[in-house]
Amino acid sequence: MDKRSGLPSKDIEVALNKGISYLASVQHADGGFDSFSSPSRVRFKKAYAYRTTFVPSLILAALSGLEASAGRSMRQKLFKFVRAQRSPSWSFNYWALRSWERKQLPYPDDLDDTCCALIGLALHNKVSIGPATLAAMVKLLVATETQPGGPYRTWLVPPDGPAQWQDIDLAVNANVAYLLSLVSEPLPNITSFLEKAIRNRRLVSPYYASEYPLLYYVSRGYQGSRSEDLRTIAKRLRNQNKALGPLENATLLTSLLRLNDPDVELLASRLLDTQRQDGSWTAGAFCLDPARSGKKYYHGSESLTTALALEALNLYRERAGRSAIERQPQDYVPAFGTQAGQVLGAVGEKSSHLGPELRGALRNYMQRTVHSPNGTEIISLAQRFNCSLTHPLGHNHPALMRLGLANAYGWAAYTIFDDFMDEEGRTRLLPVAVAALRYSLSTFEGVLPEDASFHTYIHQVFDAIDAANAWELAHCRFLVSDRAITIKKLPGYSDASRLAERSLGHALGPLSLLHLNGAGFDGNLMRSVRQAFIHYLAARQLNDDLHDWQTDLAKGHITLVVARILEDLQLKPGLHDLEAIMPVAGRQFWNHSIIALCRTVQEQTVLSRQNLGNLPQLKRPNFITELLDRIDTSLQETLTSQDQARRFLRHYSRKVPKGTR
Repeated sequence: MDKRSGLPSKDIEVALNKGISYLASVQHADGGFDSFSSPSRVRFKKAYAYRTTFVPSLILAALSGLEASAGRSMRQKLFKFVRAQRSPSWSFNYWALRSWERKQLPYPDDLDDTCCALIGLALHNKVSIGPATLAAMVKLLVATETQPGGPYRTWLVPPDGPAQWQDIDLAVNANVAYLLSLVSEPLPNITSFLEKAIRNRRLVSPYYASEYPLLYYVSRGYQGSRSEDLRTIAKRLRNQNKALGPLENATLLTSLLRLNDPDVELLASRLLDTQRQDGSWTAGAFCLDPARSGKKYYHGSESLTTALALEALNLYRERAGRSAIERQPQDYVPAFGTQAGQVLGAVGEKSSHLGPELRGALRNYMQRTVHSPNGTEIISLAQRFNCSLTHPLGHNHPALMRLGLANAYGWAAYTIFDDFMDEEGRTRLLPVAVAALRYSLSTFEGVLPEDASFHTYIHQVFDAIDAANAWELAHCRFLVSDRAITIKKLPGYSDASRLAERSLGHALGPLSLLHLNGAGFDGNLMRSVRQAFIHYLAARQLNDDLHDWQTDLAKGHITLVVARILEDLQLKPGLHDLEAIMPVAGRQFWNHSIIALCRTVQEQTVLSRQNLGNLPQLKRPNFITELLDRIDTSLQETLTSQDQARRFLRHYSRKVPKGTR
């Protein structure tokens, strides 16, 4: 794989602009797009032209992540076109309303086209999916469910209709799962259905041309514990075919980015290289069309491939963190590539004496860490905090790179240990974690090699992290077996700042920087900044847990969020059926618990800001306040959507047997 630190942001920006211009040039006056049918999957030949609802819906969803101003008029026309295709019951058909095929090759409305259309509408403008739409969606789901909560049949026909319209399809249920995640929470039955396919390594559908569209759907719709298995499937698809067409390349790149795989530069580079002069990418087979004379036909278009390519490149750009970095003042932090190169160069030098197996494994894992979605924040934390000081160190001060390196080592070590705590650890990475932890400690100590009090402080922080991990394993793990959970005494989260203890290493870089600048450990500055970080880290962890509580509960991981939900439900200790708990817990969370939990997060961000106060040593705003702003924004979005999700769950609620097994 290509191990470059990233593709030039300028090249990606040019490609995005060319692609958007192309789509605007081929868009119909009514906002829709043509698509084509080919008798060959590998060498796509445009034998027939069609007008569908399906392809415009996919294009609308794919373009939703672009900057608001990019192709604004084109996307608004597309939004209106897709919205106009709905039936009175808010279902959608494969064929566009005014297409010839709507009468000559009729299909029933179906859940796949309906979900793809609603996904596109919701991503473009979430307000467009209001209570009336949600109520209609609930009726469609109830009409097609095989059991309460899914999985769901594909076609919107009566359950006693012809057998050919009664199938239960992976792609359809993946799209149902993703749509639900946009307006509420995924349902456990759908998650289990997707997990079975992931576990069996079989992503198949009679409606799609290959595994690539299925991986694209499942990677955005699945929110369970088998993401690593899904990434294994994605890696297999990447490795078994070195000459992917642009459509397969784009869907695979997007899937790998969603699955946080670090080795994507070669796919992104190939995608850039295959863009044509007019800004488009060639058509490829995405799904199947009606057969002709017994021969299969495949559906695709340059417009669809182009939209999927733009989505992938935009996600790649966001993952690399280039947009955020380029928006900062030039003297804020060095370019990410420079920092990454310095850190990885230091890793190579430090590990040169190790045996070849450990040396290679450590270097590979550190490279993955540095180029992960959090890589920029990990290695630049001290540098960014330095720029928040009224009297910062010089940008080339060697301590800044060392602190970034120490943080990267620590992050890598504790990420591996976290996987073991979650019972997902890989034994072969244990030596990497041990070595990275040793190097993190020694690198921190090397910032001030003669300062014994500094070394003691560093060791105390590492001790606190290890103690927090031990407490969590002892008190926050409930046994899950055969879809049942054994509820014990709930862990005590009387002080939300406990959530910060496992992540306290993230504050060591800035705190070390303050001490290097002359701040004493017992002084007001050091105490205030440390406490501000504690409240920030607690708020960040709690905010993350708000979005992951279903997965955590299914694993028996009792976070503060899960503990609050179980406490509010007043469940007695003992054995409980997870499938019975999940929908009840979902209603409890969205109707009641979420308000108090969001208030707890806000209390932590307020306390963090109070600790920063009017410290003369810090600029206003500064790096910490910017981090707090992000959490506050996320909270506001959560609270804004809460009422919508609550209405959905009220409409969708079904009677679930109460009690324990």
